[in-house]
Amino acid sequence: GGGAGIAAITKEMDEMELAASHRSVTGVLASHPDSRDVHINNLSLLFHGAELLMDSKMELNVGKRYGFIGLNGCGKTSVLAALANREVPIPDHIDIFLLRREM
Repeated sequence: GGGAGIAAITKEMDEMELAASHRSVTGVLASHPDSRDVHINNLSLLFHGAELLMDSKMELNVGKRYGFIGLNGCGKTSVLAALANREVPIPDHIDIFLLRREM
C-alpha cells in the first residue's frame, strides 16, 4: 500500500542526506545573479576525499540540454545531486529538478 511507498521515499531521502554529508563542493557564481544562465567558476567537488572536479568551469545556458558521459562511479550523479541541493551558488529564481530514477 501507500505505507511501503512512503517508507521507500523516506529511505531514499535519508541516503541522499548521508551522501551529501560526505560531499564537499565549492564554486563561485560568475554569471549575473538575475541571469537565467548559470556560470560557475572554480567548481570543485570532493566525495569521501576523492577529487571528482577541481577548479572547473560550468556553464549552463537557458534553452540548452546537457548530458554527462563517464564511467560508473566517476561522479556524474554526485555533480547532479550537488546542483539539485544547491551546494553551489545557484540563484533562487532558477528551478532545479533531479529525477533520481524512472518508475
